[in-house]
Amino acid sequence: MKLLRSATARAATAAGIVCAATSLAVAQSYQVTDLQTPDQGNAVARGLNNAGGVAGRTGTTFSTETRAFVLRGARPLELIGTLPQGEYSSAFGINDLEQVVGGSNAATSLQAFIWDAATGMRSLGALPGDNGSQAFAINNRGQVVGYSSGPQGMRAFVWSLAMGMQSLGTLPGGRSSVALAVTDAGYVVGRSDSAAGGRAFLWSAPGGMTNLGTLPGHTESQAMAVNDTATVVGFSGTGTRSQAFVWTPASGIAPLPSLPAGDVSRALGVNNVGQVVGFSTTNDHAYRAVLWGTDRQVRDLNGLVSPAAGVLLVEAQAINNRGQILVYGFRLPIDPDLHENPGRMFLLTPL
Repeated sequence: MKLLRSATARAATAAGIVCAATSLAVAQSYQVTDLQTPDQGNAVARGLNNAGGVAGRTGTTFSTETRAFVLRGARPLELIGTLPQGEYSSAFGINDLEQVVGGSNAATSLQAFIWDAATGMRSLGALPGDNGSQAFAINNRGQVVGYSSGPQGMRAFVWSLAMGMQSLGTLPGGRSSVALAVTDAGYVVGRSDSAAGGRAFLWSAPGGMTNLGTLPGHTESQAMAVNDTATVVGFSGTGTRSQAFVWTPASGIAPLPSLPAGDVSRALGVNNVGQVVGFSTTNDHAYRAVLWGTDRQVRDLNGLVSPAAGVLLVEAQAINNRGQILVYGFRLPIDPDLHENPGRMFLLTPL
């Protein structure tokens, strides 16, 4: 269920928002902080901790110019290098201890890594029989999740310093799986093949892997984030069409509303308050970064920031327990003559 969106396509389809955006009648508004400087090039951030720390990558994906970075407090953006003999790296997760995880190529393959300021970057290795791995998230207990890959395909893992790397297996009938998020309570979510197709899963040490199903009429699903109450968010769909969902142990899977006339939406982050972030298309197929509050109503984040900020917010990647939101977007005005309009990272802080 891949949804391919180049920076140019996103910029072109979203350009109409400047005139069309309307202010939503909600109490919450946000201050916008641009996390990039002109010399940082094309940077994409994925990880956000509760102090506003950010992790991501600069440069083109998996090129020799790509480097993982960390932003810690008021410090400038810091590149954190690669594994020995590596040419590129990319970071996806950061915890409140400012430990960062991601992937870097080494001598022969992509390897999951963990980084901190004291010890630098270390490889997490791979599951027995595998030769590659990738890490996507880390909790405050130091547990890391991602996937290990080899001749048998991909398998979701959880890693800790005490236990090393352990396979989470797959759903019944599945051959591959990937873990994308982990909470301090030990809940892990991601996607696994199954006899019925790709399915979102929730994993815990006591209960193992649970199939979260799909929304009615859909053929596949993927879980992107989870909080400490086991509230899971992600998307469900068929082909390139997808609908954001929320899943709870009490209520099961339920759709989250899209913006008016939008036909694609995805939920990408959730905090312990139950606020959800992601993106939705609109009636003109433009992408908007959105927030679903605890009332489960959808709000365009572009309507919750001052027009004076001069930004176009396209995709909300994560939300922390302080309500800060990590967003991918553009500076306005967008030049329609540019083949590629470089995206930027923004941090929204509640006012």
